[in-house]
Amino acid sequence: MLDAQAVHTRMVRDEIMLAAGPIPGPRTRTVGFEPIETYTGFFWVAHLWPDQHRRSVIETRPAWLDDPHHDGRLWLVRSPWPGFIIEDSLNVLWTWVERDHSALTEDLWTHRVTEALSWDGATAAEWHRRSQR
Repeated sequence: MLDAQAVHTRMVRDEIMLAAGPIPGPRTRTVGFEPIETYTGFFWVAHLWPDQHRRSVIETRPAWLDDPHHDGRLWLVRSPWPGFIIEDSLNVLWTWVERDHSALTEDLWTHRVTEALSWDGATAAEWHRRSQR
């Protein structure tokens, strides 16, 4: 018979593996996954990130659990484009989203982020070069 802690541990492990792939830790970080919140306050952008370049685990930090806008997950991402660090990837996204200074509704913001995240590496690199001028 399993005790309550063992059952809880197994449930958490199973949820993590089903919902998000490997548990973050040294191995996950060695393949480039980092908490999105380290790089941007717009942590919900991780929901739009390509599946193969994001992971999540159950949030356990009390301050985040008390935030009504938080989804109860710690999101980790890596760059969707080879040779880019996360900061450069976010720079590509933000400069693309804000390129024409449009009034950004949630739908337009989501559309533009999703559009840029669908680019191949060459397209992202070209936009990054152009936007840095």
